[in-house]
Amino acid sequence: MKKLDESDFKILKTLLAESRTSFTELADVCGISVTAVQRRYRRLKKTGIINSENMYLNPVAMGFQSIAEVGIITNFVDREKVVNSLRNIPALQIFHFADTFETIGKYNIYGLIIGRRLDQLTETVEKIDINPLVRNVDLLIIAEPWISPWHPENLTVDVSEREKLIERPQKSDKGFGQAFLDDVDKGIVKMLMLNSRVPFNKIARKLRITTATVIRKYKVLREKKVLTLSSISIDLKKLGYKAIFDAYIKVDKRSNLPQIEAQLLAIPNTIFLSKFIGGTYDIRTGTLVTDFQDVFHIKKQICSMAHIKTSEFYINDLVYPLPFDLLGHLLLDHYEKGH
Repeated sequence: MKKLDESDFKILKTLLAESRTSFTELADVCGISVTAVQRRYRRLKKTGIINSENMYLNPVAMGFQSIAEVGIITNFVDREKVVNSLRNIPALQIFHFADTFETIGKYNIYGLIIGRRLDQLTETVEKIDINPLVRNVDLLIIAEPWISPWHPENLTVDVSEREKLIERPQKSDKGFGQAFLDDVDKGIVKMLMLNSRVPFNKIARKLRITTATVIRKYKVLREKKVLTLSSISIDLKKLGYKAIFDAYIKVDKRSNLPQIEAQLLAIPNTIFLSKFIGGTYDIRTGTLVTDFQDVFHIKKQICSMAHIKTSEFYINDLVYPLPFDLLGHLLLDHYEKGH
């Protein structure tokens, strides 16, 4: 595989922040021709560095106020039986389970639960817990489900610069309500979830509407924050990363969460951060690492932060290209059933 250069890094970094960035805009960013950008983009796709381009749904805008991560512990020999039984629970999305002795944190099955109300999460946990092969279930209720836990903009695409601290601008993630989607909206959303760079005229032909209608509806979906994150998914092993280093953190006081969150997101390659309401943990982060030196460095940074009461650390294999959509199709399926 051809070694990546500065223009490749700029293309990846720009598309991680906004996957619908046009080739013309990318050419301006890189200071090269549109043709050269298109050639580089095709190479990044062909070599599998860029795995996909996707948009992500805001669960709260879809009417789902309650989202939780769920960690399940079983005996190793029972995990496949348990996973097969859990696939029959409609509100539960299993996105990772250990099919080897590798860890996925402290759990060997991990997933997400969605609900329009908090009591629906409890009902789903009861359905999980009733399985005699399940030894323990931890419910981690997400504190701000309207904020994507993924932070692809934090990825250092050039691994040689992975220790430079990140300066992050302040973002506002409020100012939206539940949206109503008609059949055309849902058609647009489905296509953009599968390929966020799909041309508007192609969407129009597929849905048998005008391109102007697609553009108008797309702008509304973005303005109402029904579609939030727009990013590319990358095979991180091809950039030189070997694993993702997970930290489960409990703080001394919840009033200190914003300060700790800002410090954690300033650590390069922290591409995942989820905050929880009460329970065993307050924050879970995922940071990409290339070697054990990275692991020790990141652990030292986190442990030196003020107001952290306890922390647990786990190293996990990079099983999938990241980021990946944890909830999109589950949300859309349940939304359609409820309307």
